[in-house]
Order: sequence, then C-alpha cells, then structure tokens
Amino acid sequence: MKETSKKERKIFKKDPYMEKYEKNIILFGLFTFIILSVISFVFIMPMLFGFYNNINPQQGDVADKNQYIQKNQTSSETNYKSGITLFDEKNYSSALDFFKKAIDEEPNNINYLTEYAITNYRLKNYSEAIKTYQRIIVIDENSVSSYNSIGNIYWIMENYDAAENNFKKAIEINPSIISAYNNYALMLDEKGQIEEAKEILQQGMEANSENTELKLTMRIIEGNEN
Repeated sequence: MKETSKKERKIFKKDPYMEKYEKNIILFGLFTFIILSVISFVFIMPMLFGFYNNINPQQGDVADKNQYIQKNQTSSETNYKSGITLFDEKNYSSALDFFKKAIDEEPNNINYLTEYAITNYRLKNYSEAIKTYQRIIVIDENSVSSYNSIGNIYWIMENYDAAENNFKKAIEINPSIISAYNNYALMLDEKGQIEEAKEILQQGMEANSENTELKLTMRIIEGNEN
C-alpha cells in the first residue's frame, strides 16, 4: 500500500514548468479581461446609449431634423394660406387665428407678421397692429411700409405727433414712397395746416415727378383752401 501511495504522489506531482505556464495563462487572461473592459467602457457603452450620436449626429438624425423643420414650414405655410383665404372672405377673426398659428411656428417671418398686423388693423385692434409693425421693424429696421402703416394708425387714433414722426421716418428711409407723402399731407390738411401739407406734397412730387396721385391730392387740398 505504501509503494502505491508513493507512486500516486509521484504521478500527480506538478511539473514546475507547467505550473509557471499556467500562471502565465491566468495573468494573460486577467490582462485581456481588463483591456476588454476598458474598451467596452470607453467605446461600446457610449455607442449603446447614443452618446456619440449626440456629439456627431448620424446622417439619419440630420435627415430627421430636416424633415421636422420642413414639416413645420409646411404647416406654417398652410396656416398662412388659410389665413389669406379667410381674410379675402372678410372673416378677419378666423384669419387672425391662422396667422397667429403661422407666427408661432415661424416668429420672424415678415410676411406672416405683416398679414397679422393688417388683420388686427381691420379688426380695429390698433395697439396690437402697432406692436406687430414695431416687431417687424426690429427684424428689418428699414421697413418703410411698417413706419407708414404705424403713421396711419396713429393718425386714426388722433395721435398726430406720433403719426408725423412715423411718416417722416418712412420718407427718410425711402424718399420715393408716395403713400407716406400723401398720408402725411392729408393728415396736415385735416389739422388745418394747409401750407405745410402743400409743402410735403411738393417734396413728394419732386421725388416722384410722374406720379398723378400726389398731384390729385394737391388739387384737393388747394380746393379746400378756397
């Protein structure tokens, strides 16, 4: 029995070289596991959670964004066209709602803002109309039509000083704007300032020598003078 036991111990005794080899395998496996874990943490996990997509959007993401913008533009344009149709039908209250929806989607669209201002004017929402025209001026400081329209509204409200300032501003930006000369002169004539009205019309005719509207207004004012 003792001899058999010694043989067994001899048979199962590990070879020192193999033992060292096994240790190397274990160390290599551990090293590999650490490297793969680092790679997974740095590259794979962020990709799974979409981190890199947020930094560098894929082509599909850009396409989705463009589609979203295009959809909004289409929607705003549809609302705008619906507003125009209702305005032409003189359904101003409903038109105003559609113009408002269009503006909500494209706040700086001057066409939408202009129609919204005109519709408020038709509904005699003068303060809102003025605010909208002033909003247009913030976007385009040389919006002659906005200054002229504000002048008209202030004239209706009998705020003559404010009206005059806006008519003058419109003429300053564009000396050829016939409507501003015409409206300014008619307002002065209404106030009894006939000579000042004729002077404004004369300035307008010098800048627009072929215009018949200003000449007609001049004859009307001269007729009121007699």
